[in-house]
Amino acid sequence: MGVGDELLAAGQAQRWYTDHGEPSVIVGADGLPRWHDIWQDNPVVYVPRASELGLPRWYDRHHQIHNGPSLRPYIVYPFTEDSGWTFNPAFHARDNVARIYLTGQEQAQGIELAKRGPYLLIDPWSKHPNLRWPLSYWQSLVDQLSPTMRIVQHVYFGAPRLANVEHVGTPSFRSACSVLAKATLYVRGESGM
Repeated sequence: MGVGDELLAAGQAQRWYTDHGEPSVIVGADGLPRWHDIWQDNPVVYVPRASELGLPRWYDRHHQIHNGPSLRPYIVYPFTEDSGWTFNPAFHARDNVARIYLTGQEQAQGIELAKRGPYLLIDPWSKHPNLRWPLSYWQSLVDQLSPTMRIVQHVYFGAPRLANVEHVGTPSFRSACSVLAKATLYVRGESGM
């Protein structure tokens, strides 16, 4: 689903907000404000008022987080295809933790699921083949645990389905967060959803 970098940007905005009490505009490499759905309802990411949109460079009046494609804080720029990129040792993701603000409607999916009792949430999929644990191992884990606990698998486009689990559709990262928020335990491999 590819929202890890957007969560880092929101985490940078969260850190600024915690330290300074004001939201930030997130701008890309072109110097212009950008937006991502994962920031919806997040009070630390500045959303312009309608009256500001007609003003030239309204975003210059607000604190800016510079983060976007070709402008990631964890990469040292510039780099070439030959040199490859290196991590920026001055940036620490752990110091820039984001919060996700789900709407009431988004929260409802996880709340309804939890009303039927506690559950272990499982996700056997990784978008990276070299990080995938064999599906037969995941199924074996489920088969061993399912007699003693409720297991829910959130499913989305392209993800394999396990047997002996409750399948719950999560077509977006935000809906997956709703289901995750109410889980007793989350088990998955390396990689983003």
